[in-house]
Amino acid sequence: MVNKDFIAPIMQKALANYGIKMVCHFDRLHFYTDTRTHKDKLGALIALNEKNTCKFKALSHHKHLDKKVEIFQPSYETLRSLKELVTGDYAINYIEFAIDFLVPDKKTLRQLQHFFDKHLFFNRKPKSAIESEFHFKLAGKAGSVCKCKKTCICQTRYFTPADDKVRLVMYSDKPTKTDNTTASVHIEKRFAGIKELKELGLYTFSNIIDINLEQFWSHHLDLRTPNLTALGKLNRFKRDTGRVASNKRGKKEWSSITCLQSYLRNNSHSASAFKRICTEPALKKALKTVFES
Repeated sequence: MVNKDFIAPIMQKALANYGIKMVCHFDRLHFYTDTRTHKDKLGALIALNEKNTCKFKALSHHKHLDKKVEIFQPSYETLRSLKELVTGDYAINYIEFAIDFLVPDKKTLRQLQHFFDKHLFFNRKPKSAIESEFHFKLAGKAGSVCKCKKTCICQTRYFTPADDKVRLVMYSDKPTKTDNTTASVHIEKRFAGIKELKELGLYTFSNIIDINLEQFWSHHLDLRTPNLTALGKLNRFKRDTGRVASNKRGKKEWSSITCLQSYLRNNSHSASAFKRICTEPALKKALKTVFES
């Protein structure tokens, strides 16, 4: 029986053949709390990471929640401590889930980035009928110019507009935040808004502590590969509609795609031709094409 979700342990095993390690973690957490949680009680927590902050700022439509706390790379131990430190009302309004793929060298980094460019898929929820289901933007630091010869490893991939409530981001130009040393491909799933987090069942610290991060990414890491015949049939400029001709056309189309999300931004009519990779043989085949060709 095929699991419709991607199975993280299978991916971990398959990537190990290329010296790649997979690490799941929380990247950021924002919440608001009231006066019953004194700022001084949070001092030790804020000191755990130089990026952590606690400032007086009221949450819109909830003015009694007058302190905003931002925690970076919280461990499960940190999350458990929040249950004791936050004694008043609170509201979680932002969380980032991260999965890092730690690589042994730069060549593997480029190959892995190419693999994700080729297969990572994200179907957003448009705010209006005229917006696309697929968004893609490649952006680096202000004023920077990409000098990568093939696969870009110096710019961030944005799969959604910045104001979407559910966002997906990927980059490979920084070391993993788990040790601040090892090169990695970093993928983040970001959820913003109290309503959106409640729909996920993430409205208390206990809810977050109970999350199995591998299971989360098994559901949210969507890798796709094409049915070549279907892809060929969906080509806007097709002539011959026979199966052999469609398959040949699909192969040609697939070989020209370097970034699936960018392709679908302009060819959303072809989205149905791409099926989720959810078995070990399918994953190994996709990896072999990139790493052993």
